[in-house]
Amino acid sequence: MRLNHTDIRQIRSNIVGMVGSRVGSIVVRSTDNLLLSAFMGLAIVGVYSNYLLIVTSVSTILSKLVSSVTASIGNLIAEKDVSKSLFIYRTHFYINLIMTTVTAACLLVALNPFVRAWAGKNYVLTNSTVIIIVLNYFIDQLRQSSIVFVSAYGLFVPNGKKSVVEAVINFILSLTLLTVFHLGIKGVLIGTILTNLVVNSWFEPFIIFKKGFAMTDHFKKFYFKTYFGNMILMGFLIGIAAILITWLDTYLAWPTLSIAIINVVLASTVLMVIVFIIYRRQENFIYIKVDCKINPNAVRTKKIS
Repeated sequence: MRLNHTDIRQIRSNIVGMVGSRVGSIVVRSTDNLLLSAFMGLAIVGVYSNYLLIVTSVSTILSKLVSSVTASIGNLIAEKDVSKSLFIYRTHFYINLIMTTVTAACLLVALNPFVRAWAGKNYVLTNSTVIIIVLNYFIDQLRQSSIVFVSAYGLFVPNGKKSVVEAVINFILSLTLLTVFHLGIKGVLIGTILTNLVVNSWFEPFIIFKKGFAMTDHFKKFYFKTYFGNMILMGFLIGIAAILITWLDTYLAWPTLSIAIINVVLASTVLMVIVFIIYRRQENFIYIKVDCKINPNAVRTKKIS
């Protein structure tokens, strides 16, 4: 069957949008190392690369897990049940939130001990730098639920345009914080964090609510209460858990690798317990606990956010 001009134009627009999204993503992720190598030298890039390797590995595994359901979500969207799709979106967000929170806490308390045991104390970054590295991971990883639904809905054109703006803003902010304020690695990472907050964290959910769910009026409640509110809450809990675990480390005269392992066990256990206590009565969390036996259609409109 021959495609008509409308279908061809739509396919062409989606391809351009996908290319723009990929290019923007690559540019953003490459900017950090390029700026650091250009203005601070390869030595600092080598030190930072040890941390980047670990964080990227964790991020890749987690992203594969949360994006593995994209095809299933596409089938759900084809049913054209907006209430059900929104419920699953929020459920997916909470799953991603829990996994991101636990892994971020583990990275925060284990990165320095692990790098010290692996590469030596000369390759260890300051605690404040590690906090910013993990914060960057945490904020970026929370986007994955929105990215999955953007792909499932085929919203490549608006997302592609956003990615170009994202790349430009990220470069300007990172360069300014690095060269004008002389913040080093921190400045480059803070530039990426600010870009995610100013551009990505709100725009990706917004286009899902506007062009996917066609429920723009529910976006503000979802973003400020569910997305941003939970991000702040979990970030605070990660910080408290990290302070307590780091304090306990001062009483341990163990090898650094053992301390890293113990910290991971403690952080994951503490955060999972806290998450269960906080969310045990939340409807999406209940849905997860009972192995998806709750009917999403039963969720009342007034609970949609």
